[in-house]
Amino acid sequence: MPNAPEQLSQPHLDAEAIANDLLSEPDSQKRSDSMQQYLDAGLTVEDLEKVIKYLEIENGNFYGLLIQTQQDTIDLLEQAKDGLVQENNPVNPNSIEVKSEDFDKLVAFIEREGFLIKEPGVSCDHQYTFFDKNGNRHAMMAIKRDANGKPSKQGSVKQISVWAYHQGIRDQEHYFGYIITAEEIAPSWRLTPEEKSEVRKAYNEILEKIKT
Repeated sequence: MPNAPEQLSQPHLDAEAIANDLLSEPDSQKRSDSMQQYLDAGLTVEDLEKVIKYLEIENGNFYGLLIQTQQDTIDLLEQAKDGLVQENNPVNPNSIEVKSEDFDKLVAFIEREGFLIKEPGVSCDHQYTFFDKNGNRHAMMAIKRDANGKPSKQGSVKQISVWAYHQGIRDQEHYFGYIITAEEIAPSWRLTPEEKSEVRKAYNEILEKIKT
């Protein structure tokens, strides 16, 4: 089992406590409120990665409330007004263009071939796990929300959140995340050039799969 995450940059914040706090709250809005409080207390993008890593170590698999908790925290950082994301996690200038019709086909494929994620409240998100030709594991989650951002079976999918592991889930030291929308693929945080290349190749592979 991997070692526990490093200490956060702010000594008064604790990765384990933050992770447990987020997982203990089934309500998405309350999780977002809690995350905003941690941001206000000095949580950085690097700290967030350590919190997510703790969730990984403790739970192993990413599904249901766990994966949605991670996505909530990533979304909050992207929306932060204090410049954290702009400074530490800039938008990839070479983001991968996505055609809206391809996005719709991918969403339909995930919902048809994947599994419904069981979670507190409304279960409406689907996950499909895809292994690319290099053996990387991509857990693709189609997130369905209503106009107010709440889980709803009558909602629509605006993004697909992907959690990827190099060489499968057993290698828990090497992972990266990215988000697919109807316009582009963007990293959840800064990716290496090699990871960006792997994302592009994996996306092309999954498109080939759903079109055959």
